[in-house]
Amino acid sequence: MSSTKPSRRRVRHDRNGQTLVEFALVAPLMFLLIFASLEFVRLQMLQSLARDAAYEAARMVIVPGATKAEGVAEANRILNLLSTRNATVTVNAYASGNVEQDEITDRTSAVEVTIQVPLASNSFVLSKFTQGKTLQASTRLGFESYDGYYDGVSTD
Repeated sequence: MSSTKPSRRRVRHDRNGQTLVEFALVAPLMFLLIFASLEFVRLQMLQSLARDAAYEAARMVIVPGATKAEGVAEANRILNLLSTRNATVTVNAYASGNVEQDEITDRTSAVEVTIQVPLASNSFVLSKFTQGKTLQASTRLGFESYDGYYDGVSTD
């Protein structure tokens, strides 16, 4: 006897072509999102590192006897931790009244370190979109000067 019920067996179709087409449509978008995410994380790391380098360099040069060259060297040392390329470090010293000085002296009242990092030369994938863009970080600290020598003996 033959049954008139339809068979529950499904006809298996070859889906290899469908999978390939789906992958071809989704993969470029997926890779774009992954690489863009990595690029944005790198740019955020560069911004954070530039801020830290400016702060640490400013801390180094606010003490008596420090030079601008020491501040630039310290900032570059920190920037090299992330292989930062073509960064510009500027150290400015100011006397009272915001008068800029050529060198750090006993009359210096504040020191400012500014770092500029060009994005195009520090970008992995998206350098086409970062042409002409620059990250900038700046720190200004008061100079730690003293009015004499303290030998530990009270004069009272």
